[in-house]
Amino acid sequence: MTATETQRGDDDESLGRLLAAWQAAGDLARLEPLLAAARPLIERTAARSLRRHGVADPAAIDDVVSRVFDHLRRLPGGSTCERFVACFVPRPRAEDAGHGYVVWLTSRRSMDVVRDRRRCHGQARCFAEVAPAELAGLADARPAATADSPAEDACCRLRAAVARLDPRQRLVVELLLDGKSQAVIAHAIDVCEGTVSRLRSRAIESLRRLLDE
Repeated sequence: MTATETQRGDDDESLGRLLAAWQAAGDLARLEPLLAAARPLIERTAARSLRRHGVADPAAIDDVVSRVFDHLRRLPGGSTCERFVACFVPRPRAEDAGHGYVVWLTSRRSMDVVRDRRRCHGQARCFAEVAPAELAGLADARPAATADSPAEDACCRLRAAVARLDPRQRLVVELLLDGKSQAVIAHAIDVCEGTVSRLRSRAIESLRRLLDE
């Protein structure tokens, strides 16, 4: 066995232990190390899965990571108001049980993102064409279309500015533009609605600053 294979086995065993410990106890102190250990694998797997289906947008990887994290967060099943998620089944004789579970879960969530994007593809509109009310407070940050600055240019500028936002702010903006409610966004990123409101406000200020540069 090579050094790389040995390290892979150690990492898999550690990931399996972290998954089993979090799922069994629901102790939040066990969640953070699990997410930290799983994130590199999630990002690599998401990038490969999305690329196979023609999606190369870094924001799509962030979306997959968010969905996988939400699934992992609900593994202990402590809240009866949340839907059941597929649990992790430790297999003593399977050295890569933790690795395999995370890869499987990430692949599933990647396909969810691909399907969502395909469904929205025919309905996508330029930012400049979206009604102000739908922008949930972002309308003031949108450049006005003029003879010297057509709608297409305004759209491109805003898209470029959104791509430069902090990952959490960018995710909130994209979910808002996708028509998601503040409550749904709060559930998706596992924060309270007040935090979503603050992230939205900060995103608006950041967009104004970026568009003024």
